[in-house]
Amino acid sequence: MPSTGTIEIDGKTYTWTSPTFADLEHFESMVGKISDADVLNSVKGRVWLAWLCLKRNHPDLTPKLIGDWSAVHWLDLWTMITDALPLWGGAKADETKAAASSERSTPFSSDSPTGLPAELGASA
Repeated sequence: MPSTGTIEIDGKTYTWTSPTFADLEHFESMVGKISDADVLNSVKGRVWLAWLCLKRNHPDLTPKLIGDWSAVHWLDLWTMITDALPLWGGAKADETKAAASSERSTPFSSDSPTGLPAELGASA
């Protein structure tokens, strides 16, 4: 699992790191359950998850500043989030390991309107 990487937003390179459990607990207290598809697919959810990934290396960033970024970065931010937290089968997640650890594995589909497995997207 990657613990760090970079993302380019409006010509500036940002370095992200995987959030800690304390960061995720903070997210759930401020935004909602990290397992809730409605939360993950909301602008607020993605802005806060992006902030958790970027705050360690860019303390000047706030959820408000990230929220002011252009919506063209929506998918780039989601790719960063899933790389930092491969809870949803991120772009670089080891699908073989995930399939071996579970009898039932549902890969993400780019055809899905939410980008989530059918089980999670259905609750949205």
